[in-house]
Amino acid sequence: MNNARTQSLAEWLAEDVSSQRLVVPNPMTKPMGINQQGRASARCLDNTGPRRFLVVEFDFAKGKSTECDSIINEMESLGRNTADMNAALHAHLQEFLPLGIVVYSGGKSLHGWYPCKGLSEEEQGQFLKYALRLGADPMLFTSCQLARMPWGIRDNGKVQEVVYFNGEVMSHAR
Repeated sequence: MNNARTQSLAEWLAEDVSSQRLVVPNPMTKPMGINQQGRASARCLDNTGPRRFLVVEFDFAKGKSTECDSIINEMESLGRNTADMNAALHAHLQEFLPLGIVVYSGGKSLHGWYPCKGLSEEEQGQFLKYALRLGADPMLFTSCQLARMPWGIRDNGKVQEVVYFNGEVMSHAR
């Protein structure tokens, strides 16, 4: 995204952020860094601080694979849909890390934010590898990757609703 900006929390709070769709869920250490292509960037690994959240996205949909189609058809025969499956997978992952917030993309996916402060990179990697085996999208596994902004508004006008929030878990994420 070419229009990425890194600002202090005070600067963001002084703005109307209601139109923001995406956010890096981890703290930034400086306004600009040097990306892997050697260019200055407002959002890259060089200026992303320690992870605060592992964001896991499940977005199962028909047409991805015959295996996925088979599972979805089975769920539909039981009166369930892909949102139910995505939610069940996040509920399962809570057995390994507490779930702080779930953001509905306004489309078909759920983004689960799992606080990870204090976990080693190896522990974080094990959690993400397991989520990947369950069908998570690996795009969000990079610490500087943009995730859906809670209560942000998509370009199609749909709200990225918070469908689950655990205040106790989130209060320990700081």
